[in-house]
Amino acid sequence: MPGSAAAGRVPLPEPGALRELLAQLSGHAVGAQRAAARLEPGPTVQAATYLGREGEMLALCLCEIELAAYLGAALAVLPQRVAKQIADTGRLEGPAEQGYRETMNVLASLLCSDTTPHLRFAESFPDPKAAGAAALALLSGPARRADYRVEIGGFGAGALALLAGS
Repeated sequence: MPGSAAAGRVPLPEPGALRELLAQLSGHAVGAQRAAARLEPGPTVQAATYLGREGEMLALCLCEIELAAYLGAALAVLPQRVAKQIADTGRLEGPAEQGYRETMNVLASLLCSDTTPHLRFAESFPDPKAAGAAALALLSGPARRADYRVEIGGFGAGALALLAGS
C-alpha cells in the first residue's frame, strides 16, 4: 500500500513509495525523505490539482520550481544544465513542462487505494494562487499534509508537499 489512509481518505505516501515511483519514472536514482520545513506557496512553487469523480478537489501537490524542472527534464531526457536553466527562469516550458505534468499524472497513483475515492490529475499551475478557490481552501483549511525533500540523481533536489482534505 503506497501510504496509510483511513477508509475514504486520500492516502499520503510514505517517502519510500514516493522514491520508488519517481525512480522508476525518471530512470534516475531518487532520494526522498520527510522534510522538516513546510513548503509554502509562492511565485517559485508549482501546483498540481487532483480531482474526484464529481470534479471535487481531493488533493493538491506543491513543488518547488527547481524540483519541477528536474522531474520534467529527467522524464524528457534533457541534460541537467537545461533543467537548471529552466529552474533559473522560474517557468516550465516545452518538454520539461510536459515531463513534469506527466510526473504529476503518474503521482496520482500514490494518492489512490482500494478503499479511497478515485482521483485523477487535473491541471498544473505556475503558482498555487492560480489553482483556484478549492486549492486555496485546501491550503488554508484543515488539510492533512506531507512534506518531502526529494533528490533526483544527476539533477538536484527540492521540496514537494502533498495535501489532502481531512
